[in-house]
Amino acid sequence: MAATKNDMVSIVIPAFNAERYLEETVGSALASTYPFLEVIIVNDGSTDGTQQVIERLARRHPRVRGFYQENKGTSAALNCAVSKASGTYLLPLGADDLISNDYMEKAVAILGGNERVKLVYGEAEFFGDRTGRWKLPPFDRHLLARKNIVYACGVFRRADFDKAGGFCEEIVGREDWDFWISLLKRDGEVVRIPSVCFYYRIHANSRRKATRNRKRELIDILNTRHKAFFYRELGGRLHYMRTWSRFLNLLIHLFYPERVHCSPSSQDLEEFVYTSPERFDHEPGPATAGRGNTRVFEVLGRTVMVTRYDEPAPIRQLLRGECPQSRARRSFQDAEKLLAAGTVVAQPVGFYEKRTAFWCSRSYYVSAQLRSPDPIRSPNRTAL
Repeated sequence: MAATKNDMVSIVIPAFNAERYLEETVGSALASTYPFLEVIIVNDGSTDGTQQVIERLARRHPRVRGFYQENKGTSAALNCAVSKASGTYLLPLGADDLISNDYMEKAVAILGGNERVKLVYGEAEFFGDRTGRWKLPPFDRHLLARKNIVYACGVFRRADFDKAGGFCEEIVGREDWDFWISLLKRDGEVVRIPSVCFYYRIHANSRRKATRNRKRELIDILNTRHKAFFYRELGGRLHYMRTWSRFLNLLIHLFYPERVHCSPSSQDLEEFVYTSPERFDHEPGPATAGRGNTRVFEVLGRTVMVTRYDEPAPIRQLLRGECPQSRARRSFQDAEKLLAAGTVVAQPVGFYEKRTAFWCSRSYYVSAQLRSPDPIRSPNRTAL
């Protein structure tokens, strides 16, 4: 099916002190064989002649628009550019890089023909101070959990960008890795075009070089933002020794086991379930009346409750003749039965079990108010 104006591609370019290469970069975009495109450039507080280059390009080419912001970083500049864009598809492009003239045409044909595909990119080459093919591994979510395996210049839908929450402005450098995880951590297919579509310039001020020393800071942020993803793919958090993460998590969980479960009907709250211990202990919401171990949070427009239990040691449970299951898990299972019977207001979302020091354990039960609660029932009632 032929592309139309409804299949507009917005090429978004963050520019910081980019006067030397920006015109060549924009030229490669405008040379595209794809007819429906626009170029949005955001000057991220440059101190050189970048603004003058942008203004000159905008005067010459009707499809080029430029904007200025105080220096806030690449992620903020990309988000600003997307907010000004009108395209159905987005393509972030570094202000010193180049793309092939058939990249967008091939990418839109793939995305338009398969709704399951969320990301399209192609083969890549280095040029400048280093030349040669960029050897990219096949896409794999397990590998994406340990390293960034997709360069920053991929093509994706604006709707998926919005669902992913845009680029994280807290991250300085390697923001594309975080974004690809946000975009693909739950589902979606990835297609790599078997021809060179992207040319990455290597020079003394390349961002890839400049951000290598921020690895620990980046990993800490990724673990906070994508805990559920890393637990699924690596069995625990991403470690600074990334290649060893799965093995290290296996060792840690021999001594400090964890179990996390999120109801299939509450996948939008999965990340909250995985981070419920941190949220309860370090970002407490108000305690519910009469229940000091339950706290209330507003998450994605929903009222969510977290109840924390200090579990007795397993041997003590056995001596008492109690069920070895955690109280959070029992609360979740009981609430599921009540919900099925139509006799409970709170929806069971999930539970988190973890062992702490000296064989003690804690568990967290997560529930949420139903989206359309029965007005006859009390809105303050929480099923446990």
